[in-house]
Amino acid sequence: MTITALKWICRGIDLVVMLMGKAASYLMPMLAFVVAYEVFSRYVLNSPTIWAFDLSLFMFGYVAALGGAYAQQKKAHINVDI
Repeated sequence: MTITALKWICRGIDLVVMLMGKAASYLMPMLAFVVAYEVFSRYVLNSPTIWAFDLSLFMFGYVAALGGAYAQQKKAHINVDI
């Protein structure tokens, strides 16, 4: 009984990680758009935005954390060079 309950919990956690990893993949084009908008606004319009840097920083954090968890679940190679 306990083993089957633990299996259901693990399957539920795996499902949540998979869904969050796929959701994080949709953040990447949005991140690229925010950065491109900030570059356009700063250099072409000469009117930098206040929110673009913070939004891009938080979006990248979400992509890195949730994408890393998804890659770990799929047993993909994660390499960070510093």
